[in-house]
Amino acid sequence: MRWLSTLLEGPTSLDTTAKLAKLRRHVRILVDLGRMAGEEASLSRFLDQACVQVARAVEIDHAKILRYRPPTADLFMEAGFGWRPGTVRNAIFSADLRSPPGRTYQTAEPLVIVNGAAADEDSEYVFSDVLKEHGIKSLANVPILIKGAAWGVLEVDSSVTRDFSEDTVDFMTAAAALVASVMRQPEVDRSNVEATTALVVEPQQVVFGQGESADGRVGLKATMGSVPVVAMKPERQLFSSLIGGVVSPGVCPLA
Repeated sequence: MRWLSTLLEGPTSLDTTAKLAKLRRHVRILVDLGRMAGEEASLSRFLDQACVQVARAVEIDHAKILRYRPPTADLFMEAGFGWRPGTVRNAIFSADLRSPPGRTYQTAEPLVIVNGAAADEDSEYVFSDVLKEHGIKSLANVPILIKGAAWGVLEVDSSVTRDFSEDTVDFMTAAAALVASVMRQPEVDRSNVEATTALVVEPQQVVFGQGESADGRVGLKATMGSVPVVAMKPERQLFSSLIGGVVSPGVCPLA
């Protein structure tokens, strides 16, 4: 049990230095995103740049922002980085619970999949054709929340098997909050936001349990009764409101 011995010995100075460097990189990129949020740029340009910055922070080769479309009940790739030509603003992903971004959209909780092949074999999740065509093996995603309702999903995808630390997921949650702050600006078309927000009044039966995948990784599987589709933990509501408050136009967070 090598992981246990590492924990008992404690982090080395090299581990600590690498972690501090990563956290500094995350802070710098959140500052950059905050500045971009206050600039007069088109929404599509901001979302594309947000994907680039998130990919830089996580040191990964693919990133995307998915928007839920109520009329078709699917997730549309609104912006992206690292994808083949013709994929961004064309690709569509399922919003059901077996789809990784669909699970995150419906539960409003982050999701990490280290071994995509094992998850697919267990029928726990189904990777889309787009992910398979790009050779995606691992991914992490977080919901983009507006007024407690899921507007869409921010996801990073890796073509090599890797894990994602809690720090990385926290960074992605903060980045998603910055994206949400831009979506709340008055000049942004809010028709989709209003339609999505309306979904929280309709309870849906969501069933998922806790189990272990073929690679030994415990996956997110809890049983829930009649709950809102996009329920959100109070601490995440507070976190989002704080982030949203510091990224109003002309104000740069963490500066």
